[in-house]
Amino acid sequence: MPKLKLYLYYLLTALPVIASAQIEFADEVIDQFYSNANPNFSDFYGNNGTTDLCNVYLVDITDFILGNNDSLVAITENSFITLAFTDNLVFDAEDQDDLFIEEIGGGQEFGELFVSPDGINFTFLDMINGATLNSFDLNDYAYDDVVKAIRIVGGNTGGCIPGLDISRVFGVEGANCFCGAELAPFPFELCNQDTVVSLESIPQQGTPGKWIGPGVEDNFFNPLGLEGTITLQYLVNDGHPVCPVDTVDYQVTLSTCDCAGVLNGLATVDDCGLCLESSDPQFNLSCLDCAGVLNGPSLIDTCGVCLDPLDPEFGMSCFDCMGIPEGPHIIDLCGDCLLATDPLFNQSCPERFRVYIPTIFNPGGIGSDGSFGLQYDPDNIGHLERFEVYDRWGSLLFQIQDTPLREVTLWWDGRFRGSELESGAYSYQYHITYPELAADISVGTLILIK
Repeated sequence: MPKLKLYLYYLLTALPVIASAQIEFADEVIDQFYSNANPNFSDFYGNNGTTDLCNVYLVDITDFILGNNDSLVAITENSFITLAFTDNLVFDAEDQDDLFIEEIGGGQEFGELFVSPDGINFTFLDMINGATLNSFDLNDYAYDDVVKAIRIVGGNTGGCIPGLDISRVFGVEGANCFCGAELAPFPFELCNQDTVVSLESIPQQGTPGKWIGPGVEDNFFNPLGLEGTITLQYLVNDGHPVCPVDTVDYQVTLSTCDCAGVLNGLATVDDCGLCLESSDPQFNLSCLDCAGVLNGPSLIDTCGVCLDPLDPEFGMSCFDCMGIPEGPHIIDLCGDCLLATDPLFNQSCPERFRVYIPTIFNPGGIGSDGSFGLQYDPDNIGHLERFEVYDRWGSLLFQIQDTPLREVTLWWDGRFRGSELESGAYSYQYHITYPELAADISVGTLILIK
């Protein structure tokens, strides 16, 4: 396969690697349960915080409890809401409170707070009190994992808005793991199969980390051998031991240049090592010898024949067997160098063209090898087109086809389908061809004796 240069194009705009602004608030409701402790409502209720607080109605908790707003959701006894910090995990920051839950109802209201590092397994942390901004320092509870999700369980059904009235849930800036990194676009173009790109040249603007992905080693990217859309990843190190490493995908589209450096061009490196289009008359031909062999040794000799100079026939194929250039003499079937019109041509070795066939066959007789067939000199060059034996009614008993006489090893044994035949008259026929001679065709009768 010819090597193709690669064209590297980042389908992006000229911006640096940046981090998302910290999202302090819980940003997803991942579970909820309404206990029906307040039978006046069939689901969670609350209000937008701008009207009479005791005026409540059914609400979408996603709109009323997430983000920075004044609305509230009432969580009645044994009801719960599970919130997640998907973009900003909370961890135990040094010398400060880490997690905050605002309750804007009455002081007699309360609930329970559970925390989870994975959104699956929850640990009870503390009670939530009413009419206050509840703050929690994870260090006070010897909790040393991240908080990915919290569960708030209602503990009462009192007040003008029955239940625990939750408004905002957030972690303070500086106590949140960085989970929303964005790798901003950065343009780059290459058209060289050997060019290695330093990814360290892409600004990272306060988000230290490292690059990983196909063709990446030690923050260098080698596109050689890669095709299509490649995903490189930037692992952002948050800097806090408990925080997970944030992975940011960076899409790179690789297209091909031809060997001449033309994007989507048609030129390729041919078998002779030249960069040509396949339509070029010299494509794959500039290094072929006269036999069509790549970098082969063959040449056209003085006789106009394409041969290896080491071939004994090199420069000799136009001489006849008498050594006369373009002479008329040829080697006949007997190995003699003669003119084709010579009366002795093919006549000095009659044994090579003759066969003998007996007329009586006694499979068990003295001197018999148990088979009936043609007899001939081992040097016979005939080709047996057909040899057949028939009974008196014309049924075929034995047959040989399309075999050189020298290769025939099995003749008729006087049987048919394994059974011995009776004594009597049988017929045979054979057809033998010879190069440059008339065919030998014969039909006859043989007597089988037991």
